[in-house]
Amino acid sequence: MIKTWLLILVLCSGVERICTPVSELPFEYKTYHMCTKEAYSKSFELLFDGSMSTGIINEKRLFTRWSCLPFSEEVILPKPKPSTET
Repeated sequence: MIKTWLLILVLCSGVERICTPVSELPFEYKTYHMCTKEAYSKSFELLFDGSMSTGIINEKRLFTRWSCLPFSEEVILPKPKPSTET
């Protein structure tokens, strides 16, 4: 069962063709809905509500990319192999 959704958000330059993570650690959310909502919100804040100037956005053709990925122990840890002892 999925317990957490991880938001991976990166800032990209269309001119330089590189993307840089916005945070070292992913953001965690309890639902996929909240993860996607925050992805759009954080993208908007990053580009338009912060210190990013219109000139830099235009010059480097900046945009964000993001993914909301499921996180649970089942996703991370493989299931134990069946015993081969008879």
